[in-house]
Amino acid sequence: MKSDFSDIELAYATKEVAEKVGIAKPTVRKYAQMLEEHNYEFIKNGDRRVFIDDDIKAMEKMKISDNIERTAKELAARQKENMRRKSNIQNDIEKAIHRISPSDTILSKKEKETDIAFLETRYNQLLTAFKDMAVEYAATREKVDSIEENTSEIASLVGELMKKYEEEKEEKQLFKEKLNLAVDYIQKQEENPEKTEKKGIWKRIFG
Repeated sequence: MKSDFSDIELAYATKEVAEKVGIAKPTVRKYAQMLEEHNYEFIKNGDRRVFIDDDIKAMEKMKISDNIERTAKELAARQKENMRRKSNIQNDIEKAIHRISPSDTILSKKEKETDIAFLETRYNQLLTAFKDMAVEYAATREKVDSIEENTSEIASLVGELMKKYEEEKEEKQLFKEKLNLAVDYIQKQEENPEKTEKKGIWKRIFG
């Protein structure tokens, strides 16, 4: 599992990757699983994947590939090679630093080692803090996306319930109006018993 950034990079949630690549979120997960099957490494925040620019470029290549399985294998192998090269470069830099002669600077060897150690420590602290913030941001976006999807579903259900309520309300109002007409008609009949109607009352009102 890739747990850090080789350089300072932005981190993206699944939804952001889907938008950038132009694919659906399930397709992002599918591509990621295929890459991992060939030992491609993603940054992880718990069980959640956090994507960086290199991961987005890899998925863009998979999107246009006519053989996704082969492309995934090639991308995983390329990532391993790049990681090996970066590791070698970092080792070479560290060796070069240690080979610096005391005569190359006015600082004593002890002072140089102290300054370098301090700078390396401070750099690592800042880089770690940035990584944590980037991963936390991506994880938060993932949770927000999930909440937005649930909220949209709830809003849709509430809309359907309100529509059904309004329909039932209209039906009740119509029934109430017809019932009032029936009561008025009965009252008039009681006031004028000598009048008769050819049609029955309920047929007159509801017919």
